[in-house]
Amino acid sequence: FEDDNIVEIIEKPVNPPSNYAVTGCYLFTPDVFDVIRTLKPSDRGELEISHVNDKYVKDSAMGCTKLSGYWGDCGESIDKNMEVSTYVQKHAHVWNSEQEKGTLNEVQEQPIESRDFA
Repeated sequence: FEDDNIVEIIEKPVNPPSNYAVTGCYLFTPDVFDVIRTLKPSDRGELEISHVNDKYVKDSAMGCTKLSGYWGDCGESIDKNMEVSTYVQKHAHVWNSEQEKGTLNEVQEQPIESRDFA
């Protein structure tokens, strides 16, 4: 980050330059299809979401939301999936309690609007 702007996304770095992670939760506007049309398939023969992200970063058009607290990658392995599931089971009461007390902030409670991206 520079002044809270994303300047580079490094996929799965061996030595991470920060404690930030890409969660894989993306929300694009329909103009993403214009970006996709400019991409060339990777060595795997696929269009890569990381290339879309790189284009948005290069154009200074990538935003983000910094999350705090626990984040577990349940897609990494069965063991990690179980670890995350166990954590959620043990700590779900905290979220429910905060919701009942009305102490969740506006961003946490705000639903994502339904949009037609077709």
